[in-house]
Amino acid sequence: MKYLCVTVGKAAAPFYNHGTMSETNLKQNQAAVESAAAERDGAESGVVESAASEPVVAETSVAHKSGVSAAMQKEAFQAAWPIVLGYIVLGIPCGILGVAAGMDVWMIAIMSLLFYSGAGQYMIPNMWLAGNPISAIIASVALVNTRQMLYGASLSQFCGSAGKRLAFIFGATVTDESFGVNLARMINGNWSVKHALLVNLFSLTSWTVSNVAGALIGSAISLPTALASFAMTSLFICLLCMQKVTPANLVAVFGSIAGVIACKCVGLAGPAILIGALVGVGAAFAFSSVHHDNRNTTMKVGE
Repeated sequence: MKYLCVTVGKAAAPFYNHGTMSETNLKQNQAAVESAAAERDGAESGVVESAASEPVVAETSVAHKSGVSAAMQKEAFQAAWPIVLGYIVLGIPCGILGVAAGMDVWMIAIMSLLFYSGAGQYMIPNMWLAGNPISAIIASVALVNTRQMLYGASLSQFCGSAGKRLAFIFGATVTDESFGVNLARMINGNWSVKHALLVNLFSLTSWTVSNVAGALIGSAISLPTALASFAMTSLFICLLCMQKVTPANLVAVFGSIAGVIACKCVGLAGPAILIGALVGVGAAFAFSSVHHDNRNTTMKVGE
């Protein structure tokens, strides 16, 4: 009996041990399954978080590609709004004057967009109404706009990192007022070419819309041409007052006045403005050259 119990016990032992090992393996397998499930949940959570962040990344990429953010537009408009208001005051009389010279509204709109020269756009109808030849008008406007070359030379040092297309559009939309605003901010830093171009575009839009509005007003209401023409005179007075008072500039002013008066006296009313401007510039250049040579001679003698 005892032998039978021992025998049965030995025979049952493998099954008992097998049951114990199965439970152990089951626990291990269960732990492995739970670990895999945890890893799967973590991976799914990461996918969800990545998917949730994709729109933000996409929006950032779009903003980066466009290069113009809402904050940049706001900063540019804050810098441009004084110019915008000033161009409304100057643009409306310019449009009225253009209509008085026989231009259509669409002509004024195209000239404002492509030519975009405040002084030049005032000169063209004024000189045309005064009977000046086309050659004198072209030469006078070209001479007045030579200052744009100086503006471009001053701003070129800040366009090194800008693309050619961006630099070209920026240079083509520079005016006296936008040049001063952008140059001051570029010198102080934190003002890119894109900021400056936005200032130019805001100003250009204001100028074009104001000219078109003036053309529509001039077409609907008969206004004295002399009233609109005086805006050109006031514009040049403002440009003159903004110049630094130096002996050379004074020589240029009085030389120009003398040249215009002399032309009027001898009957050259057509090219009087052009000849007067050339006389003033030539006199100022000669004065500056002589003054510079005298100063160098004095310094050498002192040495």
